[in-house]
Amino acid sequence: MLLPGFQIWKQTRARAEIEQAALLAEARIRTAFLPSTPDSVTSVNQPTLSAVSFLTHEGSDSVASFDPVSGRTFWRTVTILKLDSAKRRLVRLRWKKPPLPTTDPFAFTQTELIAACSSGIVEERWAGHLETFEVTPTSEERQWNFVLTFTTDSPQGRIVARREFLLTPRIQGENE
Repeated sequence: MLLPGFQIWKQTRARAEIEQAALLAEARIRTAFLPSTPDSVTSVNQPTLSAVSFLTHEGSDSVASFDPVSGRTFWRTVTILKLDSAKRRLVRLRWKKPPLPTTDPFAFTQTELIAACSSGIVEERWAGHLETFEVTPTSEERQWNFVLTFTTDSPQGRIVARREFLLTPRIQGENE
């Protein structure tokens, strides 16, 4: 008599956990991505690697700093978000101190992003139960479409939560 009630509880708990993971991941991505600039965003969507990189002025109220020698914008933090498909989680890699692992002080190339993702830098777990992570530019390349799919198993089978949202970086790039 108690078994059906227990299975309903487990099903409800699994659905709540997956929805909470999806909402938390979206909020973290929004908070990190919005104080960046469209010119600094690079994404990779390959069968073996899904990642996005961007530069921010984290900790500075998004106020740009300028290098007096070159006159270029100085960015305080480079962030990479990537899918660790083996562990089914979203992880963040960050560099806070120069030199940034890129030849251009303003953005990664796709090749550099791929290399940075496998560089062995310490990863910070951002979300679990992540099955897919895709980041693609829209047609005008100022907005980015994020698609995340979370999955978990429950007594009634697999539960899937999908989050899709558009983000536009708030800071104007130096190339505009």
